[in-house]
Amino acid sequence: TASAPMNLGDKVWYDRNNNGTQDAGEPGVAGATVKLYSDANGDNVPDGAAIATTTTNASGIYAFTNIAPGKYIVGVTIPAGYAAGATTATSASPDNDNNTDNNGVTTVSGELRSNFITLTAGGEPTTDGDGANGNLTLDFGLKGTGAIGDFVWNDANGNGLQDAGEAGIANATVTLTYPDGTTLTTTTNASGIYAFTNLAPGT
Repeated sequence: TASAPMNLGDKVWYDRNNNGTQDAGEPGVAGATVKLYSDANGDNVPDGAAIATTTTNASGIYAFTNIAPGKYIVGVTIPAGYAAGATTATSASPDNDNNTDNNGVTTVSGELRSNFITLTAGGEPTTDGDGANGNLTLDFGLKGTGAIGDFVWNDANGNGLQDAGEAGIANATVTLTYPDGTTLTTTTNASGIYAFTNLAPGT
């Protein structure tokens, strides 16, 4: 079974709170280019050019199939409007078989790469839906680079303009609505300032 066909995947997602973990409601990133590299010596540097390339589907899922057992690195070309997400909640090694963590640890020329993962025939986790010859736990969290803000104030003379001396309103609740209809709220600070950061492209 040493030559058993292996498969590897499987998600690139928008980490809205940038905590390195796939939380409920965090969507996949569609249309991202994903590359597979061999890393036979396990030094976390690709042995050469990519040996396969694919694209994430509408749900952010990618898959490399019919590959031989061995050590591999996966890289994701970071799409416009995104950046590499936090890795604080992750292991540096994708061999930990954690299906909710971000395995992107190194950015090279705009590509977010994992450390090497070892695929062993019959030795892969069976809790990820693809049997013991595949690993679907190699995931990448991306943060958004957009931001919206920033001021709620008392328009004392009602002219719609921020005039000198018109004070900000503290502790006002401000709600952001994501493209999927879900919301996030924040409150203004003592000066009336608010900000939503880590926003992906969207309306």
